[in-house]
Amino acid sequence: MLLELHLRNLGVIAEAHLELGPGLNVITGETGVGKTLLVTSLGLLGGARGNARLVYEKESEAVVEAVVTPTAATQADLASRGIDDVEELVLVRKLGADGRSRAWAGGQLVPMSTLAAVGERVLEIHGQGSSFALARPAAQLAALDALGRNDETLGCYREALGRYRELDAERGELRTDERTRLREIDVLSFQVSEIDQADLAAGEEEQLRIELARLEHAEQLGRLADDILSLAGAEGAAGDLATAHKSLLDAAALDGSATALGQRLGDVAVEASELARELRTWAEGLEPDPQRLELLRERKALLRTLKRKYGSTTEEILEVRDGAATRLDQLAHSDERRAGIDAEVDAARVNVERAAGDLTKRRKRAAKELTKLVSAELPALAMPNAVFEAACSPSDLTESGADDVEFLFSSSGARSPDLIGKIASGGELSRAMIAVTLALAHSHDVPVLVFDEADQGVGGEAALELARRLARLGRSHQVLVVSHLPQIAAFADRHLSVRRSGQDVVEVNALGGDGRIAEISRMLAGLGESDRGRAHAAELLELADEERANPQVKARAG
Repeated sequence: MLLELHLRNLGVIAEAHLELGPGLNVITGETGVGKTLLVTSLGLLGGARGNARLVYEKESEAVVEAVVTPTAATQADLASRGIDDVEELVLVRKLGADGRSRAWAGGQLVPMSTLAAVGERVLEIHGQGSSFALARPAAQLAALDALGRNDETLGCYREALGRYRELDAERGELRTDERTRLREIDVLSFQVSEIDQADLAAGEEEQLRIELARLEHAEQLGRLADDILSLAGAEGAAGDLATAHKSLLDAAALDGSATALGQRLGDVAVEASELARELRTWAEGLEPDPQRLELLRERKALLRTLKRKYGSTTEEILEVRDGAATRLDQLAHSDERRAGIDAEVDAARVNVERAAGDLTKRRKRAAKELTKLVSAELPALAMPNAVFEAACSPSDLTESGADDVEFLFSSSGARSPDLIGKIASGGELSRAMIAVTLALAHSHDVPVLVFDEADQGVGGEAALELARRLARLGRSHQVLVVSHLPQIAAFADRHLSVRRSGQDVVEVNALGGDGRIAEISRMLAGLGESDRGRAHAAELLELADEERANPQVKARAG
């Protein structure tokens, strides 16, 4: 639901703020006060293209802000776009005098496409032209599916279509030029053979690095080993420690307090002796081996070449090898696969066409039902000769099925119906869309409906019928109508009056009691304080209250 709307520097409005409620919200006021700009502002929040001329004179930007309570579908869409779950969502559109636009949703700067996507889930604007809501083919198709409860059937169709496309793509790959396939086999075979011949072992690079470094510096390491052994070996520190240990044992025999020292020195002497043996073993392995050194250098060069081709580590090279081997196996068996896939594709196509046929049958039934429901509403909406038809015709297979859905309209049975957004005037389009939305009320999931020019060319009993239908829509949706008709204002759940409180500031007030009677009297007779006008306004309000209290009974206006 739309809770609040705030405008700043938009058109002739320097600033305006209005609070909306559930049900039917009707906005009234004198001509030229800026009522239509309120609908324009909602269009901007829905992603409509902004015009720099909408920015208030001498200001740098116009700002439209709204607070809405998002539906579950909107919450899910916001979450998919990285916007936090919120109970009240703030939408902001800023339009610069230079024509540039910026948008925010939930406190985050977002692309205009995101604002448009969120706006489409929150509100629909019905008015002049094919750009409005249910005049769009995609919206018409979605509306028909909602009326026909086609979710499950559509899901089955999309699953069948996905499988068919998957198999058809595989067949296309298998039918690739045979020379291309053979070239790929040659390349992959060479890769597998080259890597296999290298007989790689995971992690061998580190071992190779260590051994290569030892052999490349064998002579220097040998000299260092000789020095180390002369200092730490049997003729050096290890031998001296053994001699010292023997002498300390002789001392301990004469002085018992040296016994512990003798044990400790013995441990050190043993450790030194073991270390000397290990040093000798290490030194003996430092013999230069030119042949082994050359082999290691060749191995290093081979690894460098393989890494340049296939990956930065032996593990990555082996992964490339396994992938190439898998692809080779697929190509080797492609002849067998080609022999059987045509039948699979044909069977999948039959499944898709069967699922599409089921969906088409349901849509045609829904189209007939919608045509009947809307046609029944049109006479009471001041269009007694109008013709409406929901047409369902064949199309190519798409993600949405094999149907084109069009809403056709003609204001007179003497003329052939055409696309509703193309042929209907602003008032006719709005009233036709009221009839359509009434038929779809229980399946239409956009919560806020905005009607512009709905009362154009309507008066008398037709105005009363239009008001009744807008009130009916208000039971399932939040409805916002800018109107000049007192009948519509009388049926409002929330009546908002727009007037100028200063040269540039527009004031929007919720009316009740005497204020509402005075405004409806002004709309009836042009005189807010006329006793006769006020009496008529009070009677009209009484009629509306009675019908709201008992929707099954239509009271007659006196």
